[in-house]
Amino acid sequence: MTIPGGTVENCADVSIWSLPSGHSATAAAVAVALAMLWRRITAIVVLLALLEGFSRIFVGVHYPHDVLAGYLLGAVLGAASVFACNALRFQRKSPEL
Repeated sequence: MTIPGGTVENCADVSIWSLPSGHSATAAAVAVALAMLWRRITAIVVLLALLEGFSRIFVGVHYPHDVLAGYLLGAVLGAASVFACNALRFQRKSPEL
């Protein structure tokens, strides 16, 4: 892809791109965790995660499927982390038998 100014390049050779996108996975994990904990900021964190993924595609360092796979992995891990932390927190609060 070529745009005026030449600031955006095509994706790199097969040997150096990654599936899934680590940046997208991190953004999705943080967004899902924050959205589960503070529902009022859901729109903001989801928008930021989507913009992060778009930027990875736009600058040519990932293919769209890399970003989508990162989102999926990150969302699952973010939700699992919140559930695990909640389970540990409630387990500690329960009275001993």
